[in-house]
Amino acid sequence: MANDFAITDFVIVDEKLYSVKDAGQALGGLSPHTINTWLSQKKLLRAKVGARTMVRGSELRRIIVDGGKSPGRPRQAKQSTVQALKGDN
Repeated sequence: MANDFAITDFVIVDEKLYSVKDAGQALGGLSPHTINTWLSQKKLLRAKVGARTMVRGSELRRIIVDGGKSPGRPRQAKQSTVQALKGDN
């Protein structure tokens, strides 16, 4: 199973949907509160099934690979930094 990534007792399957509790366990025992916080912060994307909040396996895999970093916009360097790099003191 070269495409599966195992964490503790879980094998994360990209197409599978995980409950908030199971997502936390798959990520090494994180609490449901932490998972819900990450969902609110859009660090993890939710998949709604009726009234239930679920998390796709691909989202769990992304968190593992990216180390939990949220996708963000690129930062612009400060003008003083750009000038220093150019040698315009």
